Amino acid sequence: MVVRTFMSIKVMYMNNKNTLQAGERSDCTVRALVKTAGLAYDDAWKWVSIKMQRRPRKGPSLYAAVRAMDNAQQINGKKVKTLHRNRITRFLNGADRKMSLKTFCQHNQVGTFYVLVRGHALAVIDGRITDYTKAGKRVTHAWEFVG
Repeated sequence: MVVRTFMSIKVMYMNNKNTLQAGERSDCTVRALVKTAGLAYDDAWKWVSIKMQRRPRKGPSLYAAVRAMDNAQQINGKKVKTLHRNRITRFLNGADRKMSLKTFCQHNQVGTFYVLVRGHALAVIDGRITDYTKAGKRVTHAWEFVG
């Protein structure tokens, strides 16, 4: 007698996830921190929930995210440096303009960056976007992870 077991692809995918990641959505801040700081998902989830006051299945406010990243001196042994206005803007047509994500990647070919665009957080590693985000979005805030 042959016993067959069937598992849907979704169930198999969920079995490989961490416990906190299984039911999450709107967790781009957590995923970006995992990629930039090298933390495990559960550790990044806890850090973001404590420092950015993120509730489960809800993203943090922009103010809380910026304040938490600006106050972070070091995450997982990596130093966090805030990129100031001159690194995320460029002079164009007589005025300072926010860089698009594509331009930001072209100007920052080396390094690991935690980047905020309107309504989303992502990681840029060595000039490559590690997310499915349009390259035309404007960078509002960025931090570099060194070490």
